[in-house]
Amino acid sequence: MEEEDVVKSGDDPQTMNQEDPPEDQTGPDGCKRNAIEEEDVVKSGDDPQTRIDKVAQIALSEGWLLRTDKVSVHQLVGSGSSAEIYRATWYGLDVALKCMKQEFFAECENSVDCFLKEVQLLAKIRHPCIIRLLAASFVFPQRCWLVLEYLPCGTLTEWLHGDKARQWKRKVALPPFEERYRIALEIALAMQYLHEQSPPIIHRDLKPSNIFLDDCKHVRLADFGCATPLLRTDKKLAGEMGTHFYMSPEVFQHKHYDEKCDVYSFGVLLNEIMTGDPPYIDTYLSPIQIAQGVADGDLRPTLLKDEHPALVALISATINQDPAKRPSFSQITQELKSRQDQALAYRKTASTGALGSNLPAFQQFAGWWQSVMGTGSGQTIASADVQFSQSCEKLQQVPPRFMPSES
Repeated sequence: MEEEDVVKSGDDPQTMNQEDPPEDQTGPDGCKRNAIEEEDVVKSGDDPQTRIDKVAQIALSEGWLLRTDKVSVHQLVGSGSSAEIYRATWYGLDVALKCMKQEFFAECENSVDCFLKEVQLLAKIRHPCIIRLLAASFVFPQRCWLVLEYLPCGTLTEWLHGDKARQWKRKVALPPFEERYRIALEIALAMQYLHEQSPPIIHRDLKPSNIFLDDCKHVRLADFGCATPLLRTDKKLAGEMGTHFYMSPEVFQHKHYDEKCDVYSFGVLLNEIMTGDPPYIDTYLSPIQIAQGVADGDLRPTLLKDEHPALVALISATINQDPAKRPSFSQITQELKSRQDQALAYRKTASTGALGSNLPAFQQFAGWWQSVMGTGSGQTIASADVQFSQSCEKLQQVPPRFMPSES
C-alpha cells in the first residue's frame, strides 16, 4: 500500500500532518522485513533519524505505518513525562493516540531507543491481555505517535482505588474478590507470555497505572517504554528502571538483573490487588527511602492476613530478596490457577472464625515450593508460616480499620 502525501499546517496532534514515508520497503540485504530485529535497528551505530527511518520502513512494508489523514483527535485523556494520550478516531474506530513529547527527545539521552523499543515490541506482541499497537508515525521529533486500542474503563489504579492519587481511605468499595483474583491471574498470564518469548521480554515497570481494563474488565498490560528484550549477549541487565514502590532490590542497587525483577514487581502488585491498599501506604517514607529499605532487606509491603494462606505464601515467595528464589511466571500462573477454587472457598468460610483450618494447604504449598526451588528456599516459607499462625491467633483482637465493605 502506497502512502498518500498529507500537507497540513502545524506540528501538534490536533493538526495531523505527516511527512512522506520512506519508499524503500526492504532491509539492507534486499529482503523484505517480516520481523523486527532489535539488535539491527536499536543497537546500531546510526544517528536517531536513520534508526527511526529503518523502523518506519518496516512499518510501511508490514502495513502499520500511520496515515494521519485517517485520524481525528478528540481530547487529551492523559499525560506523562514522555508522552500525551489523546482519545481519537481512526478508520471509524475509537483509539488511543500516544504522542511522544518533543522535550522528552530533547532531554532524555536514551529517548529514541525507548521509543523504538516500545514500537518494535508492541508490533510483535500478540496476547489478549496486552494492549495492541494498530499503527505508528515516525516524523522525528515532532510526530512520533502510536495508535493503540482505546480502553475506556481506565487503569487498574482507578478501578481498585477510585483515584490516581495514593491515599489511605478508600474512595470506592473494594471490588469483589473473584474479580480481583481473575485480574491478578490475567496479569500473570500476560507476563508469562512476555518472559517466554525468545528472547525474553522484561517489562521493568509493572504497576497498576500501566494496566488498563476493557469494557468487560479484562486486563491490557501497557506502557512498554521501559521494556526490553533480554538478548543472549546481555545475559543480565543493569541500571535503575521503573517505579520505586514496585522496584526490586537488585534494580535499585544497580546490580545485574534479569526477568525476576518483574516477578518482584508482580508480588507487590498482587498484594495490593488482594489487600486493596497501595504499597507502603502505612509508612511516612519517601519513595526513595522505601526503595532503599527494600534494597536493604528491611522493608516489604504489609502482607494480607485474611486470605488463603497459600496465596500469602506465594506473595512472600515473589518478593524474596534473592531473585533466584522467586518463582517464574509459569509457576505463578500454575499456582494461581490451581488455588483459585480453594481461595474462593476459603474467602467464604473465613468469616466463621476458622482461619487456622487451612494451614495444611499452606504447608502443602511450602512442600511444593521447596521441591521446586530446593531446601534452601524453605526459610521464607517457614517464616511466613509462623507469621500466619500468629496472625490467626491475634486477628480477633485487632479492631478492624474503617473501610467500605466489598460489593
